[in-house]
Amino acid sequence: MGWVAGDQLFIKATRAGKALLGEDEPTYSDVPGSMPLYLVDPEDQEAILELIRASWPEIGYPASYRGKRRANLGGE
Repeated sequence: MGWVAGDQLFIKATRAGKALLGEDEPTYSDVPGSMPLYLVDPEDQEAILELIRASWPEIGYPASYRGKRRANLGGE
């Protein structure tokens, strides 16, 4: 979904994020060819939550966690 580098928060750029933030929102990549990221103000909790909630359906859990996560929801 994203990561923190120093005092900066990066969140993966998605179609939903682009719709929420606008076409002109700049994206960043730490390595050429890597996934684009939005630089988000870590102090703006509402904006972070809104962006994550909008982007989550596109990203979801990594494939390696999907089965495990569902299996453990029963409190086991």
